[in-house]
Amino acid sequence: MKLTMAESRRTTDLIGKALLSLSMVFLSTAPAFAGDRWSIDSERSKIDFAIKNMVINKVTGNFSKVTGNVVYDGRTTENAAINASVDINTVDTKEPKRDEHLRNKDFFDVASYPVATFKSGKVTGKDGTSFVINGSLTLRGITKEVVLVAKKTVAEASAMHLVATTQLNRRDFGINFGPSAMIGDKVDLTLDIHLVKAVAIGGKSSRRFS
Repeated sequence: MKLTMAESRRTTDLIGKALLSLSMVFLSTAPAFAGDRWSIDSERSKIDFAIKNMVINKVTGNFSKVTGNVVYDGRTTENAAINASVDINTVDTKEPKRDEHLRNKDFFDVASYPVATFKSGKVTGKDGTSFVINGSLTLRGITKEVVLVAKKTVAEASAMHLVATTQLNRRDFGINFGPSAMIGDKVDLTLDIHLVKAVAIGGKSSRRFS
C-alpha cells in the first residue's frame, strides 16, 4: 500500500518522537559521574618532599604549582579519575643556589622536562574518606607506576581537601647525581590538594575553605 505524502510525514514525525523519547530515557538513567568534576586549586595546593642528605640530615622542600582535574561523585570510586600536572620550576628548598642546581641536568633538567604529570588508573576507597590511588607518574620523560595513599579531610558541596603520601626512588626517574651515602635514593612525598567543584555552566566554584 502506497502512503500519501501527508501520511508519510505523520509516520516520520511519530518515529522522530519515539526516538526522542528513547533518548530521554537513556539520558535519565546514564551514570552521573560525568557531572561531578573538580579542579585542583593551584593557589592552595602543593607537593612537599623530603630526602636524606649526608645520611643524618634531611632536605625538605615543595613544588608550589599543581594543576589538573578530578572526576569523583563523592560516593563510589568506580569511575573516579585524576589528571594532574606539576610545574617543576617551582621547586623550593629555601636555598636559592640549591634550587638552581635542582633545576639543571644533574637533577630535574627543567629546560627539557619542565612538567611532571600524574594520571590515575584504579582507585579504591574505604569509608568514603580513605583511598588507594594507582597511577602513572611521568618525570624527566620517564613513566613509572606509583601508589598514593590518600585521606579526604574536608568534603563540602563545592570544596574538598585531600592529603596523599607516597615514596619514590629518584634513580627510577634518571636522577642519579651523587652517591646514595651523600644524597638518599628514597624521596617521601606529601600531596596537599585542594579541590573546587566545577559548576554546570562550565565555570568553577569560587568557594574555598580555610
